[in-house]
Amino acid sequence: LAFDVNLRNRGVLDWLEEWHQTEWPSLDVFMTYLLIRQPGFTEGNPVAAYFLNHWGMKGLVYFKFGMVAFVCVLSQIIARTHRSIAVRLLQFATIVVGAVVIYSLMLYLR
Repeated sequence: LAFDVNLRNRGVLDWLEEWHQTEWPSLDVFMTYLLIRQPGFTEGNPVAAYFLNHWGMKGLVYFKFGMVAFVCVLSQIIARTHRSIAVRLLQFATIVVGAVVIYSLMLYLR
């Protein structure tokens, strides 16, 4: 079987375009872990808090990376017909999670 190395022409996103999707969520999990160990801090996202309260840190990690997987799969589906929209979706998701990480870092440094 021949493998098509030029996946861009087939509407599939490059692995590098999705790889950055895991950097910020990893930092988000780390910052959440640091913050919830501090007195007076709780998870601000009610859905993530549900997972944290019911399954602990492991549940929170599964939830956050499950969301990353969902966005990556969704972007691959969208890329089949509208590559530029898929790229913008990934960029938007990265900016949102990046803003959360920066905000968490500011709270931690207070």
